[in-house]
Amino acid sequence: MSAMRRSAVVAAVTLGALVSLVGGSAEAAKKKPKERYFVQVVGAEAAPGVPKELAEKAKTVLPELLAKRPEFVASLEGAPTDADQLRKWLAKKKLRGFNIVVKLTKYAKELAPKPESTKTQVLKISISLQIFGTGIPDDTMAMTGDGISSVGLEVGKTVRPKDEQVTTDETLRNALTSAIDDAVRKLAIGPPSKPQKR
Repeated sequence: MSAMRRSAVVAAVTLGALVSLVGGSAEAAKKKPKERYFVQVVGAEAAPGVPKELAEKAKTVLPELLAKRPEFVASLEGAPTDADQLRKWLAKKKLRGFNIVVKLTKYAKELAPKPESTKTQVLKISISLQIFGTGIPDDTMAMTGDGISSVGLEVGKTVRPKDEQVTTDETLRNALTSAIDDAVRKLAIGPPSKPQKR
């Protein structure tokens, strides 16, 4: 796809964009994280109406995205296997571990004429997803993140398979990035404090 066609992305909306706008991802990358995370992607699911191959793709893409972020580590090298010892080891290293499942909840593909053009159409792909993580070694729900992305690409009268693939891949990566941002933000905030008894 040419640079001109690539530049024709007309819409990209991600849940969590506000976090980026107010100094989220870019600023966070410059700071040393107070806590780091180890993630194993153990599964991916697709809701009815979502192509199953998208779930498999998400399972592959998510680790690639995590590997580029300073908050995440690739392995727990040297970690003990005993649950109690592992818990202490993680605390000493200021690490938290999670087993993650990706759930793709919505998928939509639209093709509409571009206004005031007889030869150009806009292909729009929308994806919604969630990530759920259980803690290592406790196996209790400990991480959630929501991601939404919509990407539109100007195409000709005929949509080439490559056009659809590029648009879908970009949408999926945006949605996963958004979900990661959301999950990290929630982890940093921590669980809500319990009201004090009077």
